[in-house]
Amino acid sequence: MKDVNFVALAGRLGTDPKVHVFDDGNRMLGMSVATSRGSAENKRTEWTRVNYRVYAEKEFEFLKRHLVEGTAIHITGTLRNFTKSQENGQTTKITFVQADSLTILTFREDGQSDTDDEMDPEDAAMAAMYDPQPTPAAPTPPVQRPARGRDAPAVAPQPKAQSVAAPGIALRPAGNGEVTF
Repeated sequence: MKDVNFVALAGRLGTDPKVHVFDDGNRMLGMSVATSRGSAENKRTEWTRVNYRVYAEKEFEFLKRHLVEGTAIHITGTLRNFTKSQENGQTTKITFVQADSLTILTFREDGQSDTDDEMDPEDAAMAAMYDPQPTPAAPTPPVQRPARGRDAPAVAPQPKAQSVAAPGIALRPAGNGEVTF
């Protein structure tokens, strides 16, 4: 079995992101993301720490302007843990999500997306990267149905795959005469 460490969250920022600057000039945005589930009377909100590392100056300036409290975002990343020692000798285990990708779902707290004519051209280009537009679905080819009745060609029955596996190993035909497991 292959282990998987993958996290996807869609929620709202609880506060404006905190900026951490590294020695190499790169920046880390520390965010608190709220996700909710349940009905209105049984609503449960979970808070998750999220870190997103920003390498480009233009990207950082753009995110600093548009990531504010209440902004809806979608992130994907991995779950990370570290232990922090406090002054009194106690240790605290901290769990957070290290985001690999970040998508801004709304640009303002009121939920309205900015439009290109309200932004300068550089922001509009950056917004297009962070505000995904729905892509039209590719047309599906018509389904070819097999002929029935007198028009149907005579087809010889196909032999069924036989299992020749040892106990505990599942084999399945791949459809091209080969068997995969």
